[in-house]
Amino acid sequence: GELFPGFGIERFGYRIVYSEFGKYDTFPTDVNWFTASKGDAEDITALEYFGDRLLIFKSRTLHIWNVASGEPQNWVPERTVQFGGVTYQHSIASTPYGIAWANLNGCYFYDGQQVSDLTEGKIRDSQNSYHGANIPPNWEDFTQSSTYEVRPMVIYSPKEKQLYIMRDPAGGSNTNRCFIYNFLTRSWVF
Repeated sequence: GELFPGFGIERFGYRIVYSEFGKYDTFPTDVNWFTASKGDAEDITALEYFGDRLLIFKSRTLHIWNVASGEPQNWVPERTVQFGGVTYQHSIASTPYGIAWANLNGCYFYDGQQVSDLTEGKIRDSQNSYHGANIPPNWEDFTQSSTYEVRPMVIYSPKEKQLYIMRDPAGGSNTNRCFIYNFLTRSWVF
């Protein structure tokens, strides 16, 4: 943790704090916490829950914890996904099938068992010289905003059973374009 000057508040960017059973929004300061991962110089950016798994997103890394036990001391880290992190909460969407998120490296999906890259083999990772101008952008160019920040917005539409990945919710050039993933056909359209 680090101390904010003048505020007397300690900040723990790697700590998950939880309330006691039946005592919502009550967080004792000296108990009821665990360290998601320490020493990686990344703060937690978002949390999601699917089934009995807690997805702990950091800017570069995703940690998946098994929290099936009613006893917190039995919660265990199950998997770490390098380059699976996000910077913004709006880059994640919860679906009935699992959790979806997008970052510079692809659009990912966790179904409670495994993490899949939905873009793998379907959307080009980067531009090659032989690609023409009338084709959809590669994933890297698509996800970078006009200021080279990566902040895609992921939206799930239950009626259509589709994911919409918008380039940048903050505006800028080409923000009205998106990639659409269809869960029924497992295909992409731009």
